Amino acid sequence: MNLPDEMFQLDEACSRFESAWSENLEPPNLRTFLDSVEDRNRASLFRLLLPIDIEHRCRRSMDVDAEFYRKQFSEFDLIIDSEFGSSDREPPDTITVNQDSSIDVEHDFSADMPDTVDFAEQRKSVQQQKPVGAAPTGRKQIGRYTILSELGGGGQADVFRAAHPTLPIEVAIKVGNKKLDETSRQAMVDEAQVLCELDHPGIAKIRDLDFDEEGFPILVLELVRGRSMATILGEGKVSEDRIIKWLSAAADALDYAHRRGVLHLDLKPGNIVITENDEAKVIDFGLARSRDVWSDVSNEEDRISGTPEYMPPEQAWGNSEKITSRADVFALGAILYRVLTGVSPFAAKSPQLALVRSRKYDLDPGFLDESTASPSLVDVCRQAIAEDPQDRFESAADFAKVLQATQTETDEGSHVGFPSWQLNGKTLHQEQSEPAGDSIP
Repeated sequence: MNLPDEMFQLDEACSRFESAWSENLEPPNLRTFLDSVEDRNRASLFRLLLPIDIEHRCRRSMDVDAEFYRKQFSEFDLIIDSEFGSSDREPPDTITVNQDSSIDVEHDFSADMPDTVDFAEQRKSVQQQKPVGAAPTGRKQIGRYTILSELGGGGQADVFRAAHPTLPIEVAIKVGNKKLDETSRQAMVDEAQVLCELDHPGIAKIRDLDFDEEGFPILVLELVRGRSMATILGEGKVSEDRIIKWLSAAADALDYAHRRGVLHLDLKPGNIVITENDEAKVIDFGLARSRDVWSDVSNEEDRISGTPEYMPPEQAWGNSEKITSRADVFALGAILYRVLTGVSPFAAKSPQLALVRSRKYDLDPGFLDESTASPSLVDVCRQAIAEDPQDRFESAADFAKVLQATQTETDEGSHVGFPSWQLNGKTLHQEQSEPAGDSIP
């Protein structure tokens, strides 16, 4: 059985398990569902079904804790520990489908998943640990650069703030936790050569690329001073004008890169930094195409990179022939969805479940119906996150133009107007809507 078939089998099992909980008074037998798949896929299925089981038991006010599951599924102790936060292990980023194939899923558990399991405390201890042979932290020097502070870190890389050796500037240095062979080094050099040619005010620049004596990659980046959209959105309401400004700027940066053959493929609130001058800048640009140089994934055909909560279905299925610039357009719409509804389109308790939701295009349109934002802004979001790529905006530039066409021009905050523009084949003509208020939830 190949990878898509096995993932479809897991997806079907999740759907049947959800239905069993919804349609019956008695809880479904989790072991029975695990026995319905081949042995090598049971751990993956258990990782998917466990949060579903926990959620439904909590809804029914049933007692549930880690020990309850350990007694029945002792072979899955690691998964149980990571779900309940009862050990220092980080929830795994990789779904192991069989001995030869895995799916690499990067994710962001910032402010995008309300009412779900909080992994923040688990991450604090995990980030202090390094895989065997990983680049050490606590260092004062990386190559020519003097380390000033550690900005963050995880399973793939550590990020530092550093001083340039000869120029009066500071930079961000990303040090990978995986030693690279010559083939991987060359792939990363090729990628960096393309990215360093991107010269746009909305894209964080690559300053340098090197490898230390042990073979760990060292990527030197422009240090963008500011806060991520994820942080800002987590703090409360933001005005429509600012959201339109930020996403239009991000779309302009994406369009610039798209016209040069570069896709981002991991756009999310955490990868848009709002500078001290309130300008949006896209970071971590283009590296989704070379994720294998940062993580232990060797088979390109079996690798899916990105953040499932903001990922279009074609990317979630790993269908490279269908992944175009419209995948980034979807991500722009997904961020707008997060702004309008307070939750990302495919929010879930684990990246694995979010991936399943993305593949099924399992989002709730009702959330948009309840938004208090301008109706035209909601319409832009709906078109950007259309399931079929052909139904989305043709380019990031088109997304930006239509988004800017919804820019509010208020008279004491009482009216919202739009210039004429095409949206899903419908022309907007200076229509007037009911006042939507000054902010977006």
